Parts: sequence; C-alpha cells; structure tokens
Amino acid sequence: GWGLKIFNDDKSEDIGGLIGLSDGGIDDCYTICKVTGTRYVGGIIGYFIGDYPMSYCYHAGVIVSDDKSDCGPLIGYVTPGVDYSSSYTPCYYDSQNIGDVNVFRQFNGVKALTTDKMTGPDALKYMTNLKDDYTAVPNDDGYPQLSIFVTDANDPSQFPTIAMA
Repeated sequence: GWGLKIFNDDKSEDIGGLIGLSDGGIDDCYTICKVTGTRYVGGIIGYFIGDYPMSYCYHAGVIVSDDKSDCGPLIGYVTPGVDYSSSYTPCYYDSQNIGDVNVFRQFNGVKALTTDKMTGPDALKYMTNLKDDYTAVPNDDGYPQLSIFVTDANDPSQFPTIAMA
C-alpha cells in the first residue's frame, strides 16, 4: 500500500505526508497515505514554524506516531506563539482513516468528514469551498483529485484507485 516512512539518524521526527518541516504556507494539495514517525507527525506537514496559512488541502490516511500529543491529521506540531487560529481554511481530513491521533489541536477551518462524504461523485458537495481546482471522482471509492491531473472527468480510468495499507 501507499505510505511514507522516513528516518534521519535513527530518528523519525518532523514527518509529513508532503513536507517534514515548513516555515511557509501551502495551498491546493492533498495526501492520501499512511504517515509514520515518532514525533511531530502530520498528514501534510510534520512541523510547522510559519505564519502563512494552509488552504484548500485535505488528508486521507492513517497517522502513526509514538508521541500522540505531537501529531495531527494535517499538521503534527505548530511552534508555540504562532497564531494558527484562523489561517487554515478550508481544509479537511478523513476522520475514519486517521488512526489513533490526538486531534485536540483543531484549527479553525479544518473539518473532519467521514470516508463516504470525502469520496465518490458527491465528495465536493461536502468538501465545500474547495477551489475549482478539484474534480470529484466518478466512482464511489476515490477521493477528489486536482483537476490539473485529470484530462476527462467522465473517464473513470483518469482516477486511480488507491488502496490504504
């Protein structure tokens, strides 16, 4: 299955599905993977030290971390003092696939949705406010894809089926 496991000097900290350590923002991205680490593990960013917002993103996959307090569905850890109260809109994560993650650090604008609401042809009805940059998958088992990767939204072969391990 799909997954990410990175080790650096026998440590697996600052692990994200897309970015390990970030001091800048990110827009229009998604990760559909299992992310594994010991500390600062996030679905998209492991350790975030910037003030720039995250927008129009989602994560669908399991987060595995030894330190349950420093992991999260989108971002594993945010540097203390960074104002993250209103800068993550709209972003989503699959609440049924996330695993044993401490989601107490819920950012404004981040919404948990079930797998059935994040997949298939009606997904974008629930993942409201995503830019027109996403295309819903025309079958029941796929997450929305960035439109740039899809040449024909009516052709199911344009949307790969991704199995989670």
